[in-house]
Amino acid sequence: MEKVTELFDHEELNWHNLCGVCTDGTPAMPGAKSGSQALVRSLSPGIIAVHCLIHRQALASKTLPSLLQEVLEQVIKIVNYVKSSALNSRLFKQLCTEMDSEHKNLLYYTKVRWLSKGNVVARVFELREEMQSFLQMQEKHKLEASFHEKLWVFRLAYLVDIFDQLNRLNLKLQGKGTTIIQFIDTLSAFIQKLENWKRKAEEGNFTMFKSLSEVTINEPLDPGIAKDVVTHLSCLREEFLQYFPEIGREGLVLMRNPFLVKVSDVQDDLQDELIEFQNDSGSRDVFEASSISEFWPKMMGTYPNIAKECLRKPLPFARTYLCESGFSTLVQLKTKALECEADLQLVLSTTEPRIWKLVQKIQENISH
Repeated sequence: MEKVTELFDHEELNWHNLCGVCTDGTPAMPGAKSGSQALVRSLSPGIIAVHCLIHRQALASKTLPSLLQEVLEQVIKIVNYVKSSALNSRLFKQLCTEMDSEHKNLLYYTKVRWLSKGNVVARVFELREEMQSFLQMQEKHKLEASFHEKLWVFRLAYLVDIFDQLNRLNLKLQGKGTTIIQFIDTLSAFIQKLENWKRKAEEGNFTMFKSLSEVTINEPLDPGIAKDVVTHLSCLREEFLQYFPEIGREGLVLMRNPFLVKVSDVQDDLQDELIEFQNDSGSRDVFEASSISEFWPKMMGTYPNIAKECLRKPLPFARTYLCESGFSTLVQLKTKALECEADLQLVLSTTEPRIWKLVQKIQENISH
């Protein structure tokens, strides 16, 4: 907090102009008494505190019923067995080459990288025949036995499909130039998809899951897999609703289309102004011809209270994406992506001197 305050003082920034702060879920960041958000709120009481949407999505996606969790743990054990030995890795690669497999290597799973779980499971599913042959040659009967169980393979196929959907959602929450409106739309659509998938799964219809449909097309439907899918989809929906209470809030509805909001649904000090606003045909014409980001600044002179309330909603950052992408760029500079250290010095020395000194300090910390 001292460093941030020094930056604000040096750049002559006013704390009262701050509209929001976005952090991850570390207790030191959103703590109500001594956390980062609390310290910022002491200097700027009107801020909107946001827990990063991407981080929340990753937390909500972790929920898995016990049987599906066991399948995931077995997959990780199988991958670790092959990848932990250089000899096993070479033998498995040679086997995949001889079998004309599309892939030649497995992928490691790391909890830090949120997309890796789905990629690891998908690679094992695609190479399941090669994995079975390899484990059989290695006489690893305990690990190999899983591939002989149809229900285990069905659950593996479902994990491939649902992790793929969760990874797609994660990617949609990344990128630049987006606001809380697009994020809420994306999350609302995903929650409705979960409800639709659950309804179909209860009817025994798995066409929305490509991998699961492929492995069950010539097999009788096992009631166990249907129960697992329904249970998991229900848990996912509950977790997403818990982690994203913004969905369905009146404030966002007022911002998106104030002409559809009931007067009784807004706070008392805005109701009279909202009545005048909703009966202003000129404002309606401007709303239909403008985007939300263009419309509300135009209303500041005529309806300042409603416009101020609505302008505060989309301004705060909803994710720490820009911050983390900056760290990723720095890490990329510190790796072997550049041909040699001289190239790194050349790139950094061409930047503005103040930034160059800062990067030098960061380089020293990384080296230590």
